[in-house]
Amino acid sequence: MRGSWTKITLGKSKSGWLPWLEVTELRIPQIGISPDTKCVLKNVMAFDLFYYPTDTKLCHYAHLMDHLIDITEDVDLLVDKDIIINHLGDVESVVKMFNGICKDITLTPSPYTEIIRQMKAHYRHPWNRWKATL
Repeated sequence: MRGSWTKITLGKSKSGWLPWLEVTELRIPQIGISPDTKCVLKNVMAFDLFYYPTDTKLCHYAHLMDHLIDITEDVDLLVDKDIIINHLGDVESVVKMFNGICKDITLTPSPYTEIIRQMKAHYRHPWNRWKATL
């Protein structure tokens, strides 16, 4: 893992194939998924909720990943971008892990609210969708 799991940012960078074209990208630190990951995440989330109930960073991280990962193609994309290192081998297991990890957890307002708002505004802009299709 490089850096903190919870250090997620949205920023501009130059396109690799068109250097004059600026793109907006979501930067998510790398996470390795092994057979122990779900247990470790659940335990750290419980610690987070008990000792820092108003600042549950890891719970919000897991919640954001749950929203980003719905199907196996989502995991494939994250693996392709070196965000997820899948030591399980089975992509469906990663989907199930993230889709069930925040079940029965009530969260305080997310520190990622502004990033999510910016992502939605970026997606709604027709020029950005056209660039992505191009």
